[in-house]
Amino acid sequence: MQFFRKLFGLLRPETPPAPAATPPAQPAAPGASTPVAERILFVWQEMLDGQSQIAGYRLQARALDKRNVISGTAIRAALLAENVHHAGGQRPLLISLTVEQWQTADFSEIIAPQTFILLSDLESDPAPQQRLAEIRAAGARTAIHDHAAGADSGDWPLDLVLFAFRKTELATQEKHLQSLRQRPGLLLVADGVESWAEHRLCQRIGFKLSIGGFAGTRDQEAPPGKISESRLVVLDMLNQIRSDAELGALAATALRDPAVVVKLLDMANSPLYGLPRKVASLEEAITLLGRDALYRWLSLALFNIEGNDGRDRTLLVLALCRAGERLGAKEALFSLGDKPEAIFPEHREFLRRMGHRTTLDYLHAVSERVRDETGLLPHANPGLMTERDLTRLREVNVSMGIMLESTSARLLGPGPLARLTPATLVDPAAVLTWAAASVTTGPISPATRASASRRPG
Repeated sequence: MQFFRKLFGLLRPETPPAPAATPPAQPAAPGASTPVAERILFVWQEMLDGQSQIAGYRLQARALDKRNVISGTAIRAALLAENVHHAGGQRPLLISLTVEQWQTADFSEIIAPQTFILLSDLESDPAPQQRLAEIRAAGARTAIHDHAAGADSGDWPLDLVLFAFRKTELATQEKHLQSLRQRPGLLLVADGVESWAEHRLCQRIGFKLSIGGFAGTRDQEAPPGKISESRLVVLDMLNQIRSDAELGALAATALRDPAVVVKLLDMANSPLYGLPRKVASLEEAITLLGRDALYRWLSLALFNIEGNDGRDRTLLVLALCRAGERLGAKEALFSLGDKPEAIFPEHREFLRRMGHRTTLDYLHAVSERVRDETGLLPHANPGLMTERDLTRLREVNVSMGIMLESTSARLLGPGPLARLTPATLVDPAAVLTWAAASVTTGPISPATRASASRRPG
């Protein structure tokens, strides 16, 4: 402990046991003041971009003695000793200061072309616009917190806005980001990002840089390698379902991989199905699940085996669309069930890795890529959607549809069927929402499944 105290200059000399005499204190000269030694520790944090590269740094000063307030003169001297002028000449450097520190010292010597000054308490300043103009006049760039970038900041000279990522609801943040993105050249930075999945989410919704603990951790990505037996089993089962193979043949294929067998039995015995007894045989589990549910799970499992991060699923979609385009296809139909993340843990994990909150968010991203990178016209056919979802998907789809199993009201009552497909068993009154949706979002076409006739009721 004494070593660390010496290191930071905190170890005081021991008091002599019996001092012989204490010389009288000399009176201080008129007007003189006792200097206060301020020990300052700088915290450097990386700012990462969309390529996971260090694009800049955020620099914060901390007083080793928390009872002390760091003066503008002291932090200026410490910044000079830290050689921040050189760092700010290489890449963006965000330096946090208080309004008082900025006003009581001359920081011109530490300012470089990419130095950003963040006034942490700007909202308490009676003249915030004037203060930002002073920073610009000194040759630095300006930065503020997101809560200070209100409606009255439209004329402020702004270069960077720092968002507290975890302190604001995501929907509110997205709306604020959308308004700020209208300002050309404004750098939007997310602070408090704790995982790589959150970093990817920040990139998707409009942030350019991220700051947080995630930067010190490893981004887990699947190493390249040969196709595993599990993936081959899943591929074979998908092909069998497409060719309408017998359930016995599906069960025989699944038996090649114990992991697939265990998963199918776990799904069949899920409380979702509400069975009074345990399903013990693989054939019974496949019969209970049905071809549709089995196909959906196998499709998800295909790109989640062995820790795959999911990016190749999007690449596969694009590859299929380009192949269809060469064969003369004009439209890409995205047909999916309602909120698969509510049932399949694998899909929730996939969305997390891809930086999306919901399947509809991922559908929007893939539709946008198909529209921009292929010659096909996207047509989304998901489950029930909110008005916001309809409006957002309309941006990247020429038309949309909704899967309709039946309009029978009695199917909405208690029972396993209603629990399995809550979105596709639509109350007849809900059909009216399609007409209303078409007014604002474009054509909505209800579609029926051929498999509906095979279901009970």
